[in-house]
Amino acid sequence: GGGIGGMEPPSPEDLKTVAANLLAEIAALSTSSSSSASSSLASSETSTDSSSSGASGGASVTPRMVSALLLPPVLALLSDPHFRVRRAAVQSLPRLLAGGTVDDAASYLLPALQSLARDDMYRVRKSVGECLVDMSRSLMLLSDGQHGNDGERDRLLQLRRETLIPICTTLLADPNKFVRHGMQQFLGPFIASFYPLGPKDGEAAGVMRLLLSGGGGDASSPVAAAGGGGQQSNTLGARFFPHANGMVGRLNPGSAAAEAAEAAAASDEADLRRLAADARCLTEEEELLRHLPPFLVTSRSDQATLRGIVTHRQTHPPELADLEAVRTHLLPPFVALADYSTADENLNAEMKVYCAYSLPGVILLLGRKGWANDEQMLLRKCFLSLATGVRTGPSAASAATSSMDGSADAPTAAAASASVLDPAPVPLPVKRCLASSFHTMCCILGSDIVSAPGDGPIRPGILQVFEHYFLRDPDDTVRLNVMRTLPSLLSLLDPAGRTKFLPTLHSIIVGDAVLGAPRKRSATNPHLLNWRQRDAVSQILPDLVLLYGPLEVRQYLWPVLQMLLADKVNAVRDDVEFCIPTVLRSYAPENVAAADRSVNAKTFSREACEEVVTYLKQSLLENGGISSRTNGSYARRQMYCRTCAALAIALRLGKADDADRIKTSPTDEVTSDDRSRHPYESYTPSEYRHMHSLLEDVFLPDALNMREDRVSNVRLTLVDALKVMPQEILEKETVKTILTTLEDEARTWDVGFEEYGMEASSAAASSISTRGRSTSTKRSTKTKAEDRKASTPNRRSKFDRSAGPKRQEAAQNDAKKEKESRQDGANKEGDDDDDDDNTSLSSI
Repeated sequence: GGGIGGMEPPSPEDLKTVAANLLAEIAALSTSSSSSASSSLASSETSTDSSSSGASGGASVTPRMVSALLLPPVLALLSDPHFRVRRAAVQSLPRLLAGGTVDDAASYLLPALQSLARDDMYRVRKSVGECLVDMSRSLMLLSDGQHGNDGERDRLLQLRRETLIPICTTLLADPNKFVRHGMQQFLGPFIASFYPLGPKDGEAAGVMRLLLSGGGGDASSPVAAAGGGGQQSNTLGARFFPHANGMVGRLNPGSAAAEAAEAAAASDEADLRRLAADARCLTEEEELLRHLPPFLVTSRSDQATLRGIVTHRQTHPPELADLEAVRTHLLPPFVALADYSTADENLNAEMKVYCAYSLPGVILLLGRKGWANDEQMLLRKCFLSLATGVRTGPSAASAATSSMDGSADAPTAAAASASVLDPAPVPLPVKRCLASSFHTMCCILGSDIVSAPGDGPIRPGILQVFEHYFLRDPDDTVRLNVMRTLPSLLSLLDPAGRTKFLPTLHSIIVGDAVLGAPRKRSATNPHLLNWRQRDAVSQILPDLVLLYGPLEVRQYLWPVLQMLLADKVNAVRDDVEFCIPTVLRSYAPENVAAADRSVNAKTFSREACEEVVTYLKQSLLENGGISSRTNGSYARRQMYCRTCAALAIALRLGKADDADRIKTSPTDEVTSDDRSRHPYESYTPSEYRHMHSLLEDVFLPDALNMREDRVSNVRLTLVDALKVMPQEILEKETVKTILTTLEDEARTWDVGFEEYGMEASSAAASSISTRGRSTSTKRSTKTKAEDRKASTPNRRSKFDRSAGPKRQEAAQNDAKKEKESRQDGANKEGDDDDDDDNTSLSSI
């Protein structure tokens, strides 16, 4: 009578619920499910048979076993009198479907699902709607496993259309509002589930490999070696295939568990892998990419994934019958969500968010033809309604709402005549969601649709919507989301279209909304308002420079770079340093001559480069660049050294010896194959000579003057910069002597340097690309010295851990000398390194 430890024993209802879940877990271990899931949803090299065997103690579960042993008890649970048991049994159906046979799906599982869609208990009907996405994907997996049997595959796809779509439309018109709202929530993912993720005959893997492998690139690629693997790709995949990644774990838990364990182990050993990576032979390109900040590497993984998905859509179009069924029965109620209007404002906003989140997946399924060739233009109306708030007329809106309430059918509501009302306020979550996926939608639609003009204020073009409703939006997050993907969007336009849009873009960036925000004042944070947007501009600026010619760069983008170099926030200045080589490269005489034949290329190049050099030396090195041993901020002198390092890395990456590298000159039209190339790659001989001359003759002499700088951190930064110089510069006697002297000094100064010097050069990369952030309020000398120690790069943190009394005494002396230097030069502009130049992320 009593339970274990005084607890109540589980009821028969609880036991049946647990049994339904366990039966589903066992069915997911079926070899057919594992093999199909591994080919289309995981990697193409590792089969999930091993993980399944490990999870089941060495025994395999076959589809025949699922049919004979697992299916009968689940069918019995589907007719249980307790609704909780029936609901649990419904949730187990997708895994049984993926692990069973075609006959099981046609004869038992799908008829049972149809019956439960009419269950008396609304909670059971709601569960049916929630599992439709997984049922559709399971049928897809089952059909992908029918290699060489086109008849069975076509039969399964027909069953999906004729069974699941009627269930969906029935639940959308259900008399219970919870059932209707639940189905509306999953309507977008259900439509996206008709996209063919799996491979065709003779292919190794489907599109999901692109999502799980970071753009389909090789693990040994430079991007992967630099740590730019598929972190972004899963986020991108969620935009196109909502709930697809979670479905992988539900349908194939053995593989999901193995992947989770792999990810955990990889996270724990990330630092060890970085150090061990140097043990193998890295190419020069891989080694140099390790010196760069993450935003210059990982963004290309996202772009490669996006291009792979769009290419997959072109080569693997969905079934025409599926597209027709979706357009006829599912698209109208989905579009009606954009105009959802009830007395509950929270419910209206929630439904619009569901619609906006799934919109890229729906557009990917229907493709360009679904946007441009549809007579009713449902997708275009849906997007405009979500982005601008422009709704259809009262008759259409009421018809759409009544359709969802069950009083009219959805096609009638969607086909209602469209008249224009006053724009309704767009919920903020909707705008933020659309801003994040705007560039993905544009990549699917193509440049001709994106650049097409609108039909007046009622139906503006996509670029007009982008400018007025996203770039000029008052919300910081909306602008930030579109800023991060701005180069990807602009690369879709032709050179004339990009040039025409540049003045507008420049006015928005330098206006009060973005870079002009520091002019605003806040009682609690007067200098740091809006810094994340400015940092986003810093990160996209190298790619923007590649899209324009030298004349446009000098007129519009160089002023933006100047504002960012003088920013109050350290993170913004650190990121924008890596744009300087790209700007100087665009000023090469070769690029100037190619951009405008009427301009004297050599004169323009000389004047433009002098403008950049003069500004940098005046802002970073006081007294016009004369010896910076005692003048100016030590943080600015460090920034000058890092700028020289960025130029050196650009030179070494740009010296392309491989014939297959594609030139991405600023004056070239950027094709789809160029968008993921690094902005430092593929220099022409003329560009290389131009950049080498600037580095060796203009920038390096002032950097070498810092060999006797009174601040030790400046000398250490100089060592890091010299280590990445091109070989012909390193072989110069002066440079070699200075580098050797500084290294000997550091070894004498601290016993930990010798150990550090024996380690891999990845630590040097970390010291260049990862700058610490120190606090920015006026403190005592002791507190400032502690902040400098905590905010130093990885090299210095290791350096400090092994420091002895000499190191501590030297640090105190440096702090004292630096304080005296600042007091002596307090009347000079820019001499407030601890107040303004080292504003930290922690204070933000």
